[in-house]
Parts: sequence; C-alpha cells; structure tokens
Amino acid sequence: MSGFLFLGISYKSSLYLLLIILWILSGVFFYLFAKHYLDFFGALVGAVLYIYAPYHIVDIFVRSAFPEFAALTIVPLLFCIIVKVSEKKNFIWLYVFSMMNGVFILVHPVLYLIFFPLMIGYLSILSFFQKNIKLFNMYLI
Repeated sequence: MSGFLFLGISYKSSLYLLLIILWILSGVFFYLFAKHYLDFFGALVGAVLYIYAPYHIVDIFVRSAFPEFAALTIVPLLFCIIVKVSEKKNFIWLYVFSMMNGVFILVHPVLYLIFFPLMIGYLSILSFFQKNIKLFNMYLI
C-alpha cells in the first residue's frame, strides 16, 4: 500500500486499490489451483465462487479484517505451489513455498495455524497417491 501512497494516491484510495488487487489475485490463485483438477469452466466457476464467498464479503465490508482477507488470498496459492512441487520435483517451487509460508505467517499467524494442518494433510494425500514419500520428507526438512 505504501507504493500506492508513494505514487500520490490518497490513503483511502490506495487501500481500496489494494483490496481490489487482492480480491482479483485470490480468484486467479484459486483458478490456478483448481485447474489441476478441473477443466477450464469448472476452475473458472470455482474461482468465481471463491471470490464471492460470503466470508470474503463479511471480512471486508462488515469486519474490516484486512489482514485476514490478505491471508485468504495466499491460501490457494500455497495449495497450488504444493501441487507444482509434487508435479515438477523442482526445488525452486520449494523455495517459493517457503517464502509464501513466511508471508502467510507474517500476515495472519492465527489463520496460518488453522491452515497448516490442512496443508500437511493435502501433502500427505498427494504423497500417498503418487507413492512418493520423498515428497513428504522434502517439505518437513
């Protein structure tokens, strides 16, 4: 947001602009995650449903929970990165996963504590079905 302030945009407008960008990115990240399991139309419908989920609306317009809204943007990205690491076996995705975990912890630590067991469970399921225990060990090191 400070980048927008540096450009001369007012505080209120930069906050709104940041929320719009986060909202769009949450849909894009959910689409990228859903694209691994669904076709184009199914992933698009899933992304639209994720964007217009009532909890997102309540977070912004009722509770003004901006850090939680930003953390909910990172969640589908983390799950998408887990799938990328399991497919490509490339360590660059592991570094990106580590950095995004750090960003997630900094943005909203409580929500991270909720989603961390889900990420480990998802990773366990991917490792089980791919019969690749090294994938699971790679994350836990």
